[in-house]
Amino acid sequence: MATFSIAMVAACPFPANHGTPAAIREMSEALARRGHSIRVVTYPLHDDIPVRGVAIDRVSHVGWNRGISVGPSYRRLIFDLLLAPKLLQVVREHQIELIHTHNYEAALVGGFVGWLTGVPVIYNAINTMISELPSFAFVRPRALGIGLARMLDYVVPRIADLIVADTEELRSFLLTQGIHPERVITIPSGVWPEMFAIGDGSHIRTRFAPEGGPLIIYTGTLDQFQGVDYLMAAFKIVQKRQPTASLLLVGSTVKRAHLLKYKKMASGIPTKLLNYMATGNAIVSFKRSAPILQHGETAFLVERATAESLAAGILAVLGDPVLARRLRTNVQKFVRGRFDWPSIAVKLEAVYAHVLNRPQSVLVPPKLPDASLETGTRKLSKPLANPTIP
Repeated sequence: MATFSIAMVAACPFPANHGTPAAIREMSEALARRGHSIRVVTYPLHDDIPVRGVAIDRVSHVGWNRGISVGPSYRRLIFDLLLAPKLLQVVREHQIELIHTHNYEAALVGGFVGWLTGVPVIYNAINTMISELPSFAFVRPRALGIGLARMLDYVVPRIADLIVADTEELRSFLLTQGIHPERVITIPSGVWPEMFAIGDGSHIRTRFAPEGGPLIIYTGTLDQFQGVDYLMAAFKIVQKRQPTASLLLVGSTVKRAHLLKYKKMASGIPTKLLNYMATGNAIVSFKRSAPILQHGETAFLVERATAESLAAGILAVLGDPVLARRLRTNVQKFVRGRFDWPSIAVKLEAVYAHVLNRPQSVLVPPKLPDASLETGTRKLSKPLANPTIP
């Protein structure tokens, strides 16, 4: 089997305990396990999480704030500018054969360095800018944010030699932007099912559902584009019918503003969805936030994006143990062979071989869909709220 020297460009804190950084870490580790040389070029910010078999090259830190946050900021813009010379250095010093970028900023940086060096660039598309940027208050007025988002959605995919789309829905969006179908393939993000095989949630139930009632869990960021407002409003309706039900929101980048907002209110392929699937819990989700799942078989999917519809879905699963058991069993089986990282790593190898025009004897055709070493100082439609019921 041919091996490759890959620069993963992560325009985000890395490693970090949420969404895109977690997916990049697990993807990099899966490829490293198969013998590839992986170097992650990233920000100086990170959580204390081990990254096995992968080298990390960081840009210099700027400012005093070491906190990790989600969304655009001026500090991140500075880190993005520093990524370009750092990536250029890594490419030249480590004989990098291919640049694999994550997030829009990384695609811009990777495209620039790829143009300078002649190294091919892959863009891993996991979202659209039009679905996220306007929801942040970073660009004002809002019309300017929408215009910038549309421009980025048009320009960024054209920078890469090949685009890996996270979902078929996202691939379809890219095609509407005029990208040639042969330049876009669909490979989903993944999960390690083994991570959940020996888990025991009894202590979580004891702590957060002491009355023995149903426990509904959401994991992820609490930013507006995630659609948590729908879940909060839906839970009010659920609790009127199921007074012992509890709602648990779990996140590693929770801001004080989030806490104040959701405490006041209380009385989406997101990585969270893959984790729900691997745990074997019953999933209730808006249909547009879980296009990979089938209603009544692997999840209970809600057509209308309203709190009332989401509440009705949650109550339907809570009130039908047979349905809940079928959803749990089917969704866990659905993960293996499709969304586990070893399977996805094989597909990525085929993509690398295709882009570099190198043969791979044991891989599917590309048209089908030790501690880390550090040097130096990655949702299309909203709402995305998709709770799980253990």
